[in-house]
Amino acid sequence: VFGVAYTGCVQHKLFGIYQRHCTGRAIARLLCVAGIPKAVALAAAVQKTLVNQLCAIPLLYYPLFFSMTGAIRGHEPSQIIANARARFAPLMRRNLAFWLPVQLFQFVVVP
Repeated sequence: VFGVAYTGCVQHKLFGIYQRHCTGRAIARLLCVAGIPKAVALAAAVQKTLVNQLCAIPLLYYPLFFSMTGAIRGHEPSQIIANARARFAPLMRRNLAFWLPVQLFQFVVVP
């Protein structure tokens, strides 16, 4: 239930925002490759990946995930918070190890 709600609603909207605002131009200028279209496209993919994985996932996805799944299981707020604190760091490490390269590839192939 959570995956469908997040992926179908939240992530769909977020990716639209990324498409409009993560242009890669600032990164390309920093790397002195702003005049190379493929470099700018790659920089945009890097920017989208980093914004999603370092901002949206820890600040939106995981809090929603722990809150929603805890509530569905009937846990008290204190139990939900304790579970999130115990599981956040290991989950985030695994998430980054898997999703950084996969999502970068995704944003390169599907701009």
